[in-house]
Amino acid sequence: MQAALRVGRYLATDPVSRVRSGQTPHAVLHRQGSARLLHFPVEQALAPPVFVSMPLINTWTVFDLLPERSVVGALVAAGVPVYLLDWGRPGAHDSRVPLARYVDGSLGRALSRAKRHAAETFGGDTLDALGYCVGGTFLAAHLARHPGSARRMALLASPIDFHASGRLATWAHPDRFPLDAVIDGLGNFPGALMQASFAW
Repeated sequence: MQAALRVGRYLATDPVSRVRSGQTPHAVLHRQGSARLLHFPVEQALAPPVFVSMPLINTWTVFDLLPERSVVGALVAAGVPVYLLDWGRPGAHDSRVPLARYVDGSLGRALSRAKRHAAETFGGDTLDALGYCVGGTFLAAHLARHPGSARRMALLASPIDFHASGRLATWAHPDRFPLDAVIDGLGNFPGALMQASFAW
């Protein structure tokens, strides 16, 4: 009981100021619109750099929650330089941006910038890639078209086979779901509908 009261007092004081995500030191290497390429440097590179493609709907800090709970922090501690694509916060100005502009435009430029910086900083042109959620879907599509952009790729929770996606597979078939009409009527895909689709 005493421990529970101490935890309650701790959380009640000001949890926002006590818990701050995104603390691993980094620099912004490149910007395009609301997207940014973040570089997490290492004291000594012990492995090839990795480029991380985040999804559009999550903040990049899900990979850097706390110092002891951080994907990028663990990679940096292991001597792996990290380049991370943060898409920023989408707004009304993004409602008419086609997916191709994200895949071949923003992602492609960020990946090229990361590869160039890695070559200048660490030597060589080897770069690995990690895609998370739809960021991995974008990455897979880009690397299928430009296979020389990365040495190898790993995907984490990335939808790839849309024919095996249950109800969502219906949305991927233009003859079964009026996706164009939905987008024309709603603009950006509504957050509530997106949450429901994850449950499906």
